Amino acid sequence: MSTEKVKVGEKAISYFVQGNNCAEAVFLALSEELGMTSRVTLGIATGFGGGFGRNGFVCGAVSAGTMIIGLKGEGKGKKLVYPVVDKFITEFKSRFGSVNCCDLMGVDLKTEEGMTYLKEKGHKKCRGFVRYAANKVREILDSDDTLG
Repeated sequence: MSTEKVKVGEKAISYFVQGNNCAEAVFLALSEELGMTSRVTLGIATGFGGGFGRNGFVCGAVSAGTMIIGLKGEGKGKKLVYPVVDKFITEFKSRFGSVNCCDLMGVDLKTEEGMTYLKEKGHKKCRGFVRYAANKVREILDSDDTLG
């Protein structure tokens, strides 16, 4: 993995440890790397953290990566964007066994037990998802010129 790809993952981790959620961290890091930043960047990603507002659905890091792929493919159509998203999802799932927050974390983040776990151990676990998602999306976009 090149230094540039590692850098985006570390940038995402930096945002995460500063208090941004998983989706915000990945979205901010990748949007900056790809020159897509805007004033609305953070707000777009906020609700995706914790698998859609701690509901345990799709991991926020995965959602953010998917949003970035979609932005990169803007105007190119679903036929070109969907295969790139599929590659990202497939590789994330292959690495971690799931793309769903509740499966990845092993707890319900809407419970007191889940929040305790998140504070004590979960954020460390999430860092791996955040780093991987940012690096993998960058790697896929760098190696696949379909989206330009």
